[in-house]
Amino acid sequence: MKALVTLGLVFSVGSCAPAAPDPIGAIVGGITAGKVLDKFEATARALTDNATRDASLLSSKAARDAQLLISAVRGDIADELDKNWDRLSSEKILLLRAVNEAIEGADKITGKVGTLQDIAVLDVDNAIKTLPFTDKSPVLRRVDGAALVHRPHPDAVYVVTLTGSIFGPAFQTRITVAGKPIMGSSLVPDGPYRIKLLIPGAMLNSQFRISELSTVNLDISSSYVKKPFLGIGSNKTIEVRFPVTLQLIPRAGITYRLTEHYSTVVIDKSSTQIQKGEKHFVPGCGRSGCWLQHHVCTDAPPGSEVVGVVNRSVDGPAAWYRWDEPYRTPTGYCATFWQNKHDSSRNVSLDISYHPQATSTNSRVVLLRLGEIPLDSPSENNAKQDELLINRIAAFCGTAKELNNEAPAALCITPLSAMSSNARRAVGGYLGYGRTYVADFSPRMVAYELVLRSFTGETMFINKAKGSPKVDASLQDLSNFKQLTITPKDPF
Repeated sequence: MKALVTLGLVFSVGSCAPAAPDPIGAIVGGITAGKVLDKFEATARALTDNATRDASLLSSKAARDAQLLISAVRGDIADELDKNWDRLSSEKILLLRAVNEAIEGADKITGKVGTLQDIAVLDVDNAIKTLPFTDKSPVLRRVDGAALVHRPHPDAVYVVTLTGSIFGPAFQTRITVAGKPIMGSSLVPDGPYRIKLLIPGAMLNSQFRISELSTVNLDISSSYVKKPFLGIGSNKTIEVRFPVTLQLIPRAGITYRLTEHYSTVVIDKSSTQIQKGEKHFVPGCGRSGCWLQHHVCTDAPPGSEVVGVVNRSVDGPAAWYRWDEPYRTPTGYCATFWQNKHDSSRNVSLDISYHPQATSTNSRVVLLRLGEIPLDSPSENNAKQDELLINRIAAFCGTAKELNNEAPAALCITPLSAMSSNARRAVGGYLGYGRTYVADFSPRMVAYELVLRSFTGETMFINKAKGSPKVDASLQDLSNFKQLTITPKDPF
């Protein structure tokens, strides 16, 4: 987005939350400093909304840092907000220019994803130190816990730590989250000018979306008494608002594909092998004209498929005997040999052919299931819904197919941010950060492949030989099956 700049100041002239920031126009004289900051704040909010929609973590952080800087500047010029911006001192105009540059910087990196760690902290401390802020100006310098991971337990507590002069003794500060006040034991002093918010899970859990980033507003109102210059005049109460946008990580922001490779025994009909029969000693039948019956049998190797008789061998005189037609047995073939030589012995055998056993490796898609009671789903219906989040129909390269059927070789896992709403609903398998899941494999499992894709597009591959520093994974060989346990680690 190219800006037209006058005196180094720009702002969005559109509504507070357009689908995308409106074209930036030039600020002209005759506009109050308060309205300039209002325009800046609307643009920063629009950038935050767009970055949240597109899972652009870097842009989200930059825009939310800009919000903190806007609030700091508003506090610094609190008693000059009604002045035209071009009538301010050069130091104050420099503060407005710094805000303008921060917003432009956030706009330039729109679409850049970054990592989850990028959005955990909001920090304008360096900017405040280098810009000409008044020494006693009310500021919020840093927000730790500016991105939150869903905690399913009903007694969960979300911790956000705020640092700034507004928590000093001269200020009266009030805080709300999602429009609800934080007070009493939920406000814990954590050192000079630093306070820790303990936000009950019940206040935030409903704000998390399933597979998309979302936000919740943390509003800080701080008031202080400003004494008149040289003691002339009366005290003045100044109130400054510090809006902070907390980013909520998707409740189930990871899609997965788990494939098991298992061995099966098959008959290899492409191979035919010979089982040589054992030599059987047949003595002479005893007197001229006699016939002596002898049964000769050969078994194929266990589990193979018998094909037929390939040879009936006789060692000894070339005549005076006969074979009956071979007959099939459950394990091979037999044939009856008739000895007609009364004074000579022979060695006879029966050779058979067979198709041998072979080991084949097949593959199937395996479902993960929650390895814990879903504590955020106390009712049976909610528990079922939580389980269904994990086991949905998979999107196999755009073609939906039930997961419990054999899977095609190529399974597409697309970043959620790049999917249409219909495609999102077709994805089979959502996982949440910090939660434990298990899958049961066949005892004949020889290998597995787990592909995880976060909502930011980051891909992780896990198998028996390779793990991921972002996922705890363990494989157990149990009595009659194998079990995989995985936990996507909390990113913060």
